[in-house]
Amino acid sequence: MQEDAHVSLELLGIVFKIHIKNEDYHRIISEQYKNFLTKRREDYFLSVDFAKTSQKEKDACIKIDKVGDSFVIGNSFFRGTFYPGRKKSQVTLFRTPLKQIYAPGVLSDFLATCYSILLLDKGYFILHSSGLVKDRKGYIFCGQSGAGKTTIAEKSGAVVLNDDFVFVKASNGKWNVYGTPFSATFPGVNKAHKLDKIFLIKHAKTNYTRRLKKINAIGPLLSHMVLVGRMMEGNYLDHNRKIFNLLVDIVKSVPVYWLGFTSDCSFLGELDEFK
Repeated sequence: MQEDAHVSLELLGIVFKIHIKNEDYHRIISEQYKNFLTKRREDYFLSVDFAKTSQKEKDACIKIDKVGDSFVIGNSFFRGTFYPGRKKSQVTLFRTPLKQIYAPGVLSDFLATCYSILLLDKGYFILHSSGLVKDRKGYIFCGQSGAGKTTIAEKSGAVVLNDDFVFVKASNGKWNVYGTPFSATFPGVNKAHKLDKIFLIKHAKTNYTRRLKKINAIGPLLSHMVLVGRMMEGNYLDHNRKIFNLLVDIVKSVPVYWLGFTSDCSFLGELDEFK
């Protein structure tokens, strides 16, 4: 494999040229990001390295530290540095002796954070959620790992924008949901659709929904906004203020529901009926 093998990823007008010094991982990422690849000149450069670790305890919680003009981003599975002003970044992916491959989701976690930082000033924010398009309407299902985001995506029969991370932005007074490639299950769809409803999901014995009042929707949604959880410590008041203001705006326009659902996801046939 050539030393300069790379993929160029374009998301919402921003291109990262990603150099990967591992043939198998290069192939995996090329397939995973296939709907978002571009031949456009890069805006930012990312170098991906690999290392083994003997660390047994794994902490998936991603933390961000701002050091000068850089952001240090990482958890037990990766550690990287993003220099927005210098247009470059570097990340090292870790694996234990028991884990013989590097999961694509690890690189996606780093890239999703970088894109979130860059796009916040343009009015976008990222949610830990699955995004679907059904009957030309966009729906978001927010939940932590294991809540059922991928299950809903798999059984929906709908266009899956992504089952883990989606971007959201207001345009001409209407909110849109945007697909991303940041999932280990679905390649993601490089499209945007008008956002109709947001659901906060959990498994249940029977299907039920309950619409939240606008003021009551802010807190639960906040926990699914990626940058807020990763920037609670340190000098991030400006970032968090921008995210909070966007959140207040979205609950004014888009209905938010608690959704309990059964394993057959039979509620999917009634999405348009929720009021």
